[in-house]
Amino acid sequence: MLLWTLLFHITGLVFWIGGLLVATSLLGQHSEDQTGDGRAALGQAEMRILSGMANPGAGITVVTGIVLIALQGQAILRAPWLQAKLTLVAVLIVLHGIVFSRARRVAAGKLVVPRRTWMILHGAISLIFFGILICVLPGSAYWK
Repeated sequence: MLLWTLLFHITGLVFWIGGLLVATSLLGQHSEDQTGDGRAALGQAEMRILSGMANPGAGITVVTGIVLIALQGQAILRAPWLQAKLTLVAVLIVLHGIVFSRARRVAAGKLVVPRRTWMILHGAISLIFFGILICVLPGSAYWK
């Protein structure tokens, strides 16, 4: 049960991070596109990626994360690497909310966000992901 849950947790994370990174990259292109048709097509693509990939990935990751903690017992909650990881996950959830809410308004034509902002969000998501990996892989082995 533990390994299957971990498999779905990692798969969800790949969809979540992948969706956010692709969407922010497209949103950066969207901000520079001057044609109405191009902007509409990019808006649809961004929302499909966020709604069909990043949002479900986030849900799967969070639910399976809770199950993994429950399967391993309460003692794991005191592990410093897990506390750091959960903090980074909370930041990632906030960034996801920012990207999703802004993308929805951009797709509706109600907001214009400069490319630089999307690239900053793209970089921040990448750094948070890298931090999560550090917490889990070497962190769980050496940070006790």
